[in-house]
Amino acid sequence: NENIPLNIIIVTSYNSAHKEDALIDTFLNRLVEKGINPENVKILLVISKWDLSGKTNVATDEELATFIQQRLPMTNSKIDTHNFAKTFFTIGKIEHQGNQEKITNLNLYSAGIIANWIYESITRYPINYPGTLWERIRSSF
Repeated sequence: NENIPLNIIIVTSYNSAHKEDALIDTFLNRLVEKGINPENVKILLVISKWDLSGKTNVATDEELATFIQQRLPMTNSKIDTHNFAKTFFTIGKIEHQGNQEKITNLNLYSAGIIANWIYESITRYPINYPGTLWERIRSSF
C-alpha cells in the first residue's frame, strides 16, 4: 500500500460503452477496496471509435459529457466525484471495403490530447511548459 503514483487510461468504445459501464465501475471500486485512494490516481477515460458518432471531433465538452452521462451513468458518477479526465479518440474517417477497413481521412488530434495527458500526468508539467524536454527539442530545430 505504498503511495505509488498511478496513471490509468480506461478505454471503452463508442458502440459498446453502455455494456462496459458496470465493468468500469467495478474496476474503480476495486481500486478503493485495495486501499488506493482515487484522489491520488490520475485516470483518463477514453471513448474510442468516436467516428462512429458520425464526427471526427467533439464539438463541445458538453457533447462528450452528455454521451458519458447517458451511456456510462455509473462511471459518470465516479468521474464527477473524483474529477477524472475524459476525452475521445478516433483515427479519422474509416471506410469499409469488403471485409477490410481503410482510413480515408487521418485525424491525429485526439491522439495529441492523449499524448499530452500522459506527458503531463508523468512529469506534472504541461508539454509546452518552458524548459521541458519537448520545448528544448522544438527550439533546437
